[in-house]
Amino acid sequence: MRPASGRLEAEDHPPGLVGRERDGVSRLGREAGELEEADRESPALGPGDGLLEEDLRSPCTEEIAVFRAFAETVAQGSEQFVVIDTAPTGHTLLLLDAAEAYHREVLRKAGGSPEAIQRLLPRLRDPSFTSIVLVTLPEATPIHEAMQLERDLARAGIDPYAWVVNQSLTPLEVTDPVLRARRAQEAPHLRELAAHAQRVVLERWAAAASRREALAEASATHSG
Repeated sequence: MRPASGRLEAEDHPPGLVGRERDGVSRLGREAGELEEADRESPALGPGDGLLEEDLRSPCTEEIAVFRAFAETVAQGSEQFVVIDTAPTGHTLLLLDAAEAYHREVLRKAGGSPEAIQRLLPRLRDPSFTSIVLVTLPEATPIHEAMQLERDLARAGIDPYAWVVNQSLTPLEVTDPVLRARRAQEAPHLRELAAHAQRVVLERWAAAASRREALAEASATHSG
């Protein structure tokens, strides 16, 4: 799963995998339908029964819908392998905060919430159900931001399984002076990460991937 704000192309995943973008707007439509059905079944609204309707009309409506889609996607892991490619660190923390808030509400209020939401945080905390992989770059800022995310996850009772470092020159034999200098710059950051984490995988720099990123950046600049 990838949040709807990102582009999901066919070449992003190998054959045999199904990729989906999660669209909060379409999920919101289902939320509205559920609300209308509930209103028909319970025409006499009691105190607090309008909270859901108010939420659907609030500025954070789409974020709530995306969270519901996130919970439903995690629930699919009970029947198949599910890989969720979250947005950058800040958006991931928003999802985590929402999961904790919903979980507290579920504990306070018995019933009323879908099972996917009720079991979301326990599933994320269960290492036999969920493996969190932190993906970063061989640079100081991305690694330190990911370490901060790791600390935030730990406070929520979630322990990452492994780290993946993308676009690394360290596994490659390079002769170009610029690339050799860049590879040397990676060394202290990778040593810091190796001392910090038990499982670290280096994904070597690939020219094909860099070309796709350059084309995507050029396209975004042109359209902007």
